[in-house]
Amino acid sequence: IVGIMSQFAIGISGNDYYLPGSSIVFDVVSYAPGSVTDTNKVFALRVSDDSIAYVDGHTVVIRDVTEITTSNPHFEVTVYSEPNGLEQTFEIYVYIPLDSVVASPKPIRLEENNAYALTDLLECSLTPNNATAESIRYELVDVDESIATIRDGKLIINDDLPAGVVTVSLCVEINGVKSNAVEFDVYKPAHSITLDAEVNGEALSDTNLPISSKNTADT
Repeated sequence: IVGIMSQFAIGISGNDYYLPGSSIVFDVVSYAPGSVTDTNKVFALRVSDDSIAYVDGHTVVIRDVTEITTSNPHFEVTVYSEPNGLEQTFEIYVYIPLDSVVASPKPIRLEENNAYALTDLLECSLTPNNATAESIRYELVDVDESIATIRDGKLIINDDLPAGVVTVSLCVEINGVKSNAVEFDVYKPAHSITLDAEVNGEALSDTNLPISSKNTADT
């Protein structure tokens, strides 16, 4: 009588996420029934995407970061025993470390007394471009709280900004890696306009100002 496995339990080395270049060792930690013969204590591996990982005996080797081009790379490993008709599948996720972040402004105009979603302000380029972005945090750079603050995922531009050119600088931090600072000009609409004009040396009021005369606006 040849003992056949009715079930087996597989153990794997590692964590939930695996880095490029790492190896995952698979092993059978228990057999059922206990009377299964040694000739049937065999198993093999196969991967669902060999562009991310390959099989080497009872080990799955994840390829180098330069070889993995997909975003959010993951694949399945199937452990199977043909003599026993058994198999078990594992989902493996690969963590691609982030090297750098370059931020650039999106086409948007900031105005005082307004709020803007932070995701509408910056375009981010990651290196490598398929790096895993786990945590994202936005930060103002050398901006006084009287001008702008960040709250609830939005950039809040305050009202009644000081005279002159007002700018807001913003950067983003992804997985602890900070981007460059991106500067935005803040548009301040005029609250009042005073017109000074004269014709032949005589000052004119607003009510008798000719349309063709030269005007200067002081905001």
